[in-house]
Amino acid sequence: ALHSKAMTVYMRISVFSSFPATLMLQGCADAYFDRKYGAKLAYFVRLALMQLLLMVLLFTWMRLQVLFYKPESERIWLLAVGPFLGNFTATCLGSGVKMAAAMDAGIVLWAHLGFTLGNVSP
Repeated sequence: ALHSKAMTVYMRISVFSSFPATLMLQGCADAYFDRKYGAKLAYFVRLALMQLLLMVLLFTWMRLQVLFYKPESERIWLLAVGPFLGNFTATCLGSGVKMAAAMDAGIVLWAHLGFTLGNVSP
């Protein structure tokens, strides 16, 4: 199931369909959380803790597949974890670009290029 071309399309839709909603929600909520908790703590949560949650999600996903593996459930595991993977990744990428823009507005293009090239490399 994971080697089919259709599953690759479903995987990408599952992961990337949550990107626009997450980035729009982050854009609306960033100013509020920056005021309430301070920019330093807010960016720590967005960058460091989200990457930690991403690692925990991936480790849990791998562990659960090993413990409860059934060939017919490969698609369900992947499509269930995909939106969470997309949310955590979008939060990290969006905050990374904002941090790059705060350092120097000219490097935002390079940050986007780096994220894009990082996604296409195996």
